[in-house]
Amino acid sequence: DPELCNGCEACIEKCQMEARVLEEGVAVVQTDRCIGCGICVGVCPENANKLLKKAEEYRPVKDKRAHFARVFSERMQIQRM
Repeated sequence: DPELCNGCEACIEKCQMEARVLEEGVAVVQTDRCIGCGICVGVCPENANKLLKKAEEYRPVKDKRAHFARVFSERMQIQRM
């Protein structure tokens, strides 16, 4: 919430992905770099940060063996063309 941010840079210092930057005295998120770890939420003294779901979710595969078999099969079909 930019109205709550006091520009203390606590979230910028803690962000391991360098996804936080200060713009016009307010910390903003670079969504292309943010991995959603939530560290910024916990360090903000003003409670200006919160986690929001990204538009695209990444879900790890449950069966790796089946996943790699499917990927291999798809690649083999492409190479045959």
